[in-house]
Amino acid sequence: MRLPTDSMVTSKSQLRITVVDTEGRRSSGTLSVLQPIVTVSPASGLRDKVSVRGQGFVVGKDSQGIAHSIDVYYGEERVKSIYPDSHGGFVTQFKVPRDVDSNAGHVVTAQVVRADVQANTEHRVPGPEIVLAPKLGTAGTVVKITGSGYPQHALIISVRVGIRQAIFPPLKTDDLGNFSVEVAVPDRVQLGQNTVSVSTPSHAASGQFIVVDNRINCVESPAVLKFWRMHGCSLFARSSDSV
Repeated sequence: MRLPTDSMVTSKSQLRITVVDTEGRRSSGTLSVLQPIVTVSPASGLRDKVSVRGQGFVVGKDSQGIAHSIDVYYGEERVKSIYPDSHGGFVTQFKVPRDVDSNAGHVVTAQVVRADVQANTEHRVPGPEIVLAPKLGTAGTVVKITGSGYPQHALIISVRVGIRQAIFPPLKTDDLGNFSVEVAVPDRVQLGQNTVSVSTPSHAASGQFIVVDNRINCVESPAVLKFWRMHGCSLFARSSDSV
C-alpha cells in the first residue's frame, strides 16, 4: 500500500488504518506518519553557499509514474532541485540569492513537486559590519577597514572618522558583499573615541577608533591602559613613534 500525498494525509502525525476482508471481518490499527524536516548550515551567514539537509520526504513515483523530486526555495526564489534518496532524505547546497535583504531572516522551503509535502526552516543574513586594525592611533595612522555583510557590488560612497571624511580610492564590495580598504586618520580629528562609519547608498556600518595625541606614549598612558583593560583591545602601539 502506498500512502496518498495530499494534505489530508501529510498533515497528520498518525493515521487510523482499517482493513475489512471478504467476510466482513474488520481490524484497525494506527500508523505513524514521519513528518518531513529540513535544516540549513550555517543557520546564519553571508551571501555564500549554504548546505541544506532534508529527511522524511516522499519517495518513489507519483500516480503518473514520475519520480518524486524536491524543489528548494529561498524566499520565493527556487535555488535548487534534487531527487530524494530511497529513505526520503537529501543533502545539497545552494547559493544565497544576490538581492536578499541583510539583517533579516529568510524562509527556506523544501517542497515535493506535484505533492502537498513540504518543510520550512529559516536562514538569516546578518547586517553589515566593519573591523578596524588597529583600533587606536594618532591622526595620520593608516587603518585597515574590513567590511562584510554589505550588498554585492555596492559602491562605497563614504568613509568617515568622527565628523571628518577620510580619503579612500574608488571601491566596491565583492560578490559576497565584502571589502577591504586602508585609510589614514584625517587631521584635526578630536582626541578620544571616534565613530568610524562606512556607507553604501543603502547600508552603513560603524566601529570605534581611539585617537591619541602623538606626544603621548601609548603604553604608559593610564587612560589608554584603562581602555585596553575595559575593552580588550590589542596592543597596536609600543611608542608614540609607532602608533
